[in-house]
Amino acid sequence: MAQFELVIFDCDGVLVDSEVLVSKVFKDMLYSLGLDLSLDEIMSSYVGITTQECLKKIEKNYPVKIPANFISVYREYCQEKINSELRNITGIEELIIELNSRKQLFCVASNSSMEKINLSLRKTNLLRYFNNRIYSACDLAKPKPLPDVFLHAASQFSISPSKCIVVEDTHIGVHAGVSANMFTVGYTGTMHKDKLITAGANVTIDKLPELLKYL
Repeated sequence: MAQFELVIFDCDGVLVDSEVLVSKVFKDMLYSLGLDLSLDEIMSSYVGITTQECLKKIEKNYPVKIPANFISVYREYCQEKINSELRNITGIEELIIELNSRKQLFCVASNSSMEKINLSLRKTNLLRYFNNRIYSACDLAKPKPLPDVFLHAASQFSISPSKCIVVEDTHIGVHAGVSANMFTVGYTGTMHKDKLITAGANVTIDKLPELLKYL
């Protein structure tokens, strides 16, 4: 029997190259409110957590008032960016095809809304690979770094957490995978390797097909 029975992918930054796109939108909207943060700062401090949690951190750390319609406007702008510029992560389709050939179970578990996950996967032609195996922390109201969305995903397949391998690109996601007692792989597409290791990643990979050597 394979060491791991279920591969759980994060979506943004692992399947689709959306982290920079949405971070630029977030940066521009904050700038319109008088807050000038660098893209690097946004990528390192706010990627991987829900928009609502991001805004709580912003209001706590900076003298800025977030308007009530910020999230709805942000989502509209993000959707425009996704529709016009989103691409899949290099190597992900090659990896998925190989997983299918091995009859390896896999799914998506993300902090993003179900609507955004489906839009992103449809735009990049990846949705066909996942069928209904898509899970959103928004539906549980317990986002990463809490482990709930990973545990929920595993439960849908009746697979023990110890038999799951998680692929994450942020320290927030890595924390969630570790807390779920799952073998956690840090993909270095978004963050430096050291930050993923510090968060508890069991291993790191620079290219997604490298995941195969751990299966």
